[in-house]
Amino acid sequence: MNLCGLRMIERLRVLQGHFKSAIDVRITAAGQRVPRPFPGITSLRCAQHSQLSNSDSHNRTIPVSAHDLARSADISEVDVPYPLTKSEAIHFLEKVLKVPNPVKLCQENKISFLKKVTEGMNRALPFSNVVLLGRDRDLRVAPSLEECKQEVKALRGGSCFIVNTFNKALLELMGFRCHHVPGNDSDSIYNGTHVGLIVVDLRYPGSRDIVEAGTTKPLFDAIPLDFKDESPEYQFGHVRSKFFREEQRVCWCKEIEKDSQKTRNVMIKGGKKWEKLMEYEVDVLVPFPMMVKMHSVVWPSAKIIPEIHGDVMVVGYSGSDFVKIRGKYVSIIDEHLRECSKVSKTKEELIAVFQEYFPQFTKEMVVSAIDNNIQSW
Repeated sequence: MNLCGLRMIERLRVLQGHFKSAIDVRITAAGQRVPRPFPGITSLRCAQHSQLSNSDSHNRTIPVSAHDLARSADISEVDVPYPLTKSEAIHFLEKVLKVPNPVKLCQENKISFLKKVTEGMNRALPFSNVVLLGRDRDLRVAPSLEECKQEVKALRGGSCFIVNTFNKALLELMGFRCHHVPGNDSDSIYNGTHVGLIVVDLRYPGSRDIVEAGTTKPLFDAIPLDFKDESPEYQFGHVRSKFFREEQRVCWCKEIEKDSQKTRNVMIKGGKKWEKLMEYEVDVLVPFPMMVKMHSVVWPSAKIIPEIHGDVMVVGYSGSDFVKIRGKYVSIIDEHLRECSKVSKTKEELIAVFQEYFPQFTKEMVVSAIDNNIQSW
């Protein structure tokens, strides 16, 4: 089966309905596709977390594997449509991402078009938990696909799921062929909680490119996966990136200073130090309904992704500045790669920072997120 079989995978119901067993696809060297257990959220990164139970602090059940996740799914129609129309996609491309004549450009040069879209998505949409943390803990639920779309249109961005599912829908409406793959954030406790995106057949039949707009680091172009062991180096904004193959995974790394004392997730290649940011399971095709179901379990759970439920966080571009707000701490890197950092001493100071750099978040949203998560000044 070639990659056009993805639609069949997405429509697949394992015998006797409702995803009786979790199946994904591994692509062998011979190009064959064979099922294997989906890595999902099953494996723990370190032994100290092995005592975690199957429920979070609000007694919501957390599937310990993708098999459990799939069995718990109640999906009568496997093919879940994303609520985005072609006219909405064109409007977003023209008015938000500032892509002139997007239909013509896409027809004439898909690679150039995809580069403009990818950089535009990275610059327009921050990674953020403000909306999530603005809700009381008992009311934190994953947004619907329609709510995800509205967060993107409001330029509030959000999680990898919110940004990358919108991007997939937009690209498919423009004629691209895409699928989601699981990723492993280097800071996460569980594996498989990142929603990655692969574009296929972009450069030649069977080619695959990582397209990423849903993380805290800029990646302004599609990254071809046609390298053997390691990719060329890429400079996007303040981050110098490189990709390495490790068995069945592709690791996205950023260069760090040679005298850095960091040792966790750090490798030395070619005399340079590289810190691992993300691992992509590039051979695993995740049916969209399973991704939706996984997000509904993962996103609201402080146990699975505690870093998202901790400090108030917004990371992204404001004009030409790359701005990171985490709790009381603010870091700003300008277009000349000069960095300045400061600490907000009062709630009012932090609110003012939000209003200056990320005005798409209303004052009420920011105040709610701060009040729910920052206990003292």
